[in-house]
Amino acid sequence: MSFSSSTPAVAEATIPTKDDAAVKEAEEAEKERIRKMQGRKSTILTSGQGDTSQASVQKKSLLGE
Repeated sequence: MSFSSSTPAVAEATIPTKDDAAVKEAEEAEKERIRKMQGRKSTILTSGQGDTSQASVQKKSLLGE
């Protein structure tokens, strides 16, 4: 059993800054996603429980009534 004492070379990590193009693109995509989600809020008319009112399930007795 032999253990090598050499360590592998480690690449330098670069931290993206706010001026980086990828960061700006990600920020714009997030803003667009949030804007689209806010547009759907006005179309939801019920709560998470759904419509809790009583449904009319009585059948008509005569045709045309």
